[in-house]
Amino acid sequence: YRLGENQSTVKLIEQLIEQVLGGDLDDELSRELQFLRGEALAALDRPSAALAAYEQVGTGPYADGALRGAGFAHAQRDDHRSAAHTFQQLVERFPASPFAAEAMFQLGVQRLAMNDASGAWEALSSDLVADNAESDYWRAAALAGLGRDDEALAILDRASAASPGEELAGHIQVARGDLLVAEGRSAEAARAYARGSSASALHAAAVTSLNSGDAEGALQLVDQLLGQLPDGGADDPDIALTRGEALFALERWAAAEAEFAHLVSSTRAISRRAWCHYQLGDLETAATVFSDLARQHPDAAEAEEALAMEGRCRSELGEDDRARSAWQRYLQRHPQGSHGAEALLGLSRGADDGERIVQLSALLDRHPRSDQAPQALLELADALAATGQTTL
Repeated sequence: YRLGENQSTVKLIEQLIEQVLGGDLDDELSRELQFLRGEALAALDRPSAALAAYEQVGTGPYADGALRGAGFAHAQRDDHRSAAHTFQQLVERFPASPFAAEAMFQLGVQRLAMNDASGAWEALSSDLVADNAESDYWRAAALAGLGRDDEALAILDRASAASPGEELAGHIQVARGDLLVAEGRSAEAARAYARGSSASALHAAAVTSLNSGDAEGALQLVDQLLGQLPDGGADDPDIALTRGEALFALERWAAAEAEFAHLVSSTRAISRRAWCHYQLGDLETAATVFSDLARQHPDAAEAEEALAMEGRCRSELGEDDRARSAWQRYLQRHPQGSHGAEALLGLSRGADDGERIVQLSALLDRHPRSDQAPQALLELADALAATGQTTL
């Protein structure tokens, strides 16, 4: 076992118990061997088998160690409730155990995993739990769960000042970033995420910068992240989407379109790609991409806008029949849609005066405060005059 030969340890112990001790599980030596067997099985990533071994330890000098091992085995199986209960048993039954402080700390961690922030804070506030950066990180998580964000930030600042290891330091900065975002302090959050230095932290920093309106900063952070990844981040669609969004916000349409073009399964990226073509004046491609998006992904969040934009592109291209067809499809699929006024105005154009009056009247009735309403009034007046009417 000391040499790390865990499989051999398990095999030898099972032979000893069966051949030498005759399966006598009440024997003190057997309890010791079961504890050692549990430790070896846990190291072999066999938590269920380890639990069965720890349960055979019972009382004696290894009872607290067996509870400790069982707690970690439960946690390894994602049974956080049982883990918390086992660590609590250790603290209550063996308060003088050398494992008591660790068990109290783990009790807090497992309660957090159960979304019991109050119970976690109670455990992590115990005098048994050491004051160090790791404990403070988890204390801050408990406070955040209780809605005490300012206190959580103060504790994270203290943890950061304690010179934690690189990995923990990254987690601390990401936690700070999450809290700062929740408080609306986006610029500070982005700086915190960036100090986290990990790939996930840098990506979070870029997203936060983008959401706070700093597209240039977001682009710099994404490019910094791509420079750190061994493959340049070529296979990460989330990073590519963030970079594309930053370029889009900077109105660098061609570069943004090239970024979005790789993301063929993202309806957001497809929509953005179509918008890039529209902004570049390539109305034919824009219309085609918008049309394909609406047809192939009718339930996507971007489908309604895509169908409206197809109508707009066709109209600007002078393709009146195809534009009217798009507007008709839009009104059929989205009768209460946010582009209804534009669709009705577009549909009225090219129609005879009687139909124009019907469409324009519907627009003014349903969307009296829309941007299209003033133009609809003028065109309605023209249609009425053309038919010799002075009133509706």
